[in-house]
Amino acid sequence: MRWCLLLIIIMLSGCQPSHRIEPVTVIIGSWYGFYPLFYAQSLELDKRHNIRLKIVEPTNVSNLRRSYLRSQVEFAATSMLEYTNAVVLSRQKLKPTIITDYSNGGDVIVTSKTIESIADLRDKRIAVPSKGIGEYILSIIFENSEPGQFYTQIKIPETQCSDAFIEGEIDACLTYPPLSTQMLASNPKLHVIYDSSQYPRQIFDMIWAKQDVPKTTLDNMRSIWFEVIERINKDPEAYYQYVSNIANVTPESVKVAMAGIHLIDQAEHATLWESNEQLAASLVTACKVASRNQCLTFEHAFKWAEQ
Repeated sequence: MRWCLLLIIIMLSGCQPSHRIEPVTVIIGSWYGFYPLFYAQSLELDKRHNIRLKIVEPTNVSNLRRSYLRSQVEFAATSMLEYTNAVVLSRQKLKPTIITDYSNGGDVIVTSKTIESIADLRDKRIAVPSKGIGEYILSIIFENSEPGQFYTQIKIPETQCSDAFIEGEIDACLTYPPLSTQMLASNPKLHVIYDSSQYPRQIFDMIWAKQDVPKTTLDNMRSIWFEVIERINKDPEAYYQYVSNIANVTPESVKVAMAGIHLIDQAEHATLWESNEQLAASLVTACKVASRNQCLTFEHAFKWAEQ
């Protein structure tokens, strides 16, 4: 009798659905466009899709690169240009997974108020990390794939711009929220002379995966992203409050910053992904600004996600 009961228990337990929670690490740049991942984690949307997210936010671009090149991570959330750097540096066909947002005013050039226009930037000292999205933006502004000939590049991370302005070491800083928000709030002598809404859809951000991440994990990450974007669109004020708590700024400043970041929902993403030739062309251009080699390979980048 006991053996019959044991057999029944084993058979019943075998019929229960298996919901294995997969640990997944994602490295993110300091950009409000990636903070929906924190929000999704707080709402436990990751576990709903069989993932346990670990989110790592390095303090600067150099640490970000070290993290995705050396650490055991499955995903990274970076600018389009940083993605091209990652492919070139890692020599891997890293998989584009989600186009998270495009900058619609979020990327800004902060200067002292003595500089009044873009034209005044020529021959000035501009803080912009090497091979970062800032150089790509400056290539658009100066209409040249080698913009360094028009300004003096000060290679410091965006986190050091506030002090550099005070010490008189720079004339301008190419930055983004929350850093730009904090910088402007703390120094009344600064203002913005450029924002990325002047060049819509040319500056986008991505979540991409390492080469060996399986398709099921890619699909789960996409499901998490699109669900949290739907939540944000339904109740943006709750999201602003959440971000204000973790970034130590006011909800109103988050709202202002998010006005310059267009988060991409599932419907828009499907349209972009289906006709991705322009996205691929932008990756080629970004690569030429950053590294100027192996760039034509990005014409095929969106096919890598299916491999």
